[in-house]
Amino acid sequence: MLGKLKNLLKGDAKPEFDNEFTRLISAYAEKAEWMIDIVDEDHVVIGFEEEDGRTQNVHLLSRRAGETSVVCITSAACKVNELRGKGVDLKGLYNELLAENEDATYHSWALSGEDDDLLITANANYMLHKMDFDEFRISVGMISEVADKLEARFGSDGY
Repeated sequence: MLGKLKNLLKGDAKPEFDNEFTRLISAYAEKAEWMIDIVDEDHVVIGFEEEDGRTQNVHLLSRRAGETSVVCITSAACKVNELRGKGVDLKGLYNELLAENEDATYHSWALSGEDDDLLITANANYMLHKMDFDEFRISVGMISEVADKLEARFGSDGY
């Protein structure tokens, strides 16, 4: 799985916004040979092409939990309104994803956004100071893979 992801972003992996979060993510991305897009001091994007040509963006967000810095790794899979428009049994899907949360190791499912922009997202959270390279590499790859699989299941490739 991880060896088959092809990074889509091109450009300078040096942080435009120099802080602990962007330095760590830049260093890990460089070690994984992934290029990144630093959106701002709290948001980094890594874009992938899966082996079947589908694409997926993974967002890394810097958050605070009290005094602790947290890295939120997330990728959108589906827009709820689009699924509703396709006649998808949302209650059944939500129950399926909640059941998957119980056994998943490197990801969990959540709803993100509001009203017309409500998304189903794959997520993982790590304390910035505790996240090692392997957790980063595996989690980013898993988030990309599971979000893309759910998105493909419903005939989309927009995230």
